[in-house]
Amino acid sequence: MSEMSKEKKQPYIYLVLSIISLFGASGIFDIPVIGRYCSIAMRLWSLYHLYMICTKGYFKGPIKYFAIFVFALIAYSILPTIHGETYEIGNRTLTASNYLNNTWMYASPVFTFYWFTKKGLIDNMFLRRITICGVVYSVAFFILINSRFISVQGSLGNANNSSYVFLQLIPLLVFFGNRKNIQYVLLFLIFGAIVISSKRGALLITLVCLFAFFSSKLNMSNRRDRNRIVTLAILTFVIYTGFLYYEYTHNNYFNERMVSILEKDSSGREEYYATLWYYYDSFFSLTEKIFGRGLYASVAIVGNYAHNDWLEYLVSFGLFGCLLYAIYYISLFKFYLKTKYINNEQSHSLLITIIILFMSTLFSMSFTGMTVFISCSLGYSISYLELVVSRRKVNNLIR
Repeated sequence: MSEMSKEKKQPYIYLVLSIISLFGASGIFDIPVIGRYCSIAMRLWSLYHLYMICTKGYFKGPIKYFAIFVFALIAYSILPTIHGETYEIGNRTLTASNYLNNTWMYASPVFTFYWFTKKGLIDNMFLRRITICGVVYSVAFFILINSRFISVQGSLGNANNSSYVFLQLIPLLVFFGNRKNIQYVLLFLIFGAIVISSKRGALLITLVCLFAFFSSKLNMSNRRDRNRIVTLAILTFVIYTGFLYYEYTHNNYFNERMVSILEKDSSGREEYYATLWYYYDSFFSLTEKIFGRGLYASVAIVGNYAHNDWLEYLVSFGLFGCLLYAIYYISLFKFYLKTKYINNEQSHSLLITIIILFMSTLFSMSFTGMTVFISCSLGYSISYLELVVSRRKVNNLIR
């Protein structure tokens, strides 16, 4: 076996470690020990990949600002972890070491997929296979959440915690361009599961992603195919609307969630937002306003997470943390605007990824909700587009 063929297996080994870790952490399978060791292995491997990114001259652009933000969160976690600090939320006890561990868990796959792409180890076949793995995992997670809900409530209803997992698969569907039947089957499966899950934020983001998805197909198609794509887009939105209406009229839980929008019920978010902002404005010292009150500050103030990344980081890490977060997103938007002219699968996947991540910051938890699937689309697309830009610059110089 050649050295290159051995290298080609690395993304698949990492994917296996990730999937076992995911199944173990979610409780779908009772494999806590195996899942923990797989998680440790993939995180250490990702640390090595970040080291290679830095030493090989790739530490720039969105990856650089993402890493700076991540390591700022880790730096905030070190002293509380050493002191063994704990935080109470409901009947759960959170620890600083959990925060430190989870911060790297969410971030690490981005660096790995970025590095694998630089090495030429990721192709469309791998992207399709990781998508299928994501669908299998999401469906299993969806069933687990529903079965637990049924055992408590006696009926099918709240599976909304699984909706963002399904949502984060949409950027990877772009890479099924020559497998259109599979692409649309997966698309309908994903948005059907999101509708059933009744997560209002996910429903809104899905609608925006559908526009971006079909816009990308139009941009990459020839004139002959455009009428067919427009027809499919209209059909998809009609089915999506019909599915929403069916759930609204037949699913009591979904009906309650939609009616609550008209009644301005945001599941307590408005109260969280108002209280956290009031505490920040009235009780934080100047130093706390700049650097925050530390880990889980929102939990200490309102007994729950802020469900808004900007407010969460404002009270926990102050203006400093929000600034780093903003710089990261600004770098993402600037990078997309710089590369959108390339008009390939990667640029469109990056756009959908940015839509999902940024919109999630506004009414959910974006960074702490990242899965290996959206990490793949983010790291891969950035790395691939950087390579395209570099090659074009070289070609222009040669000419």
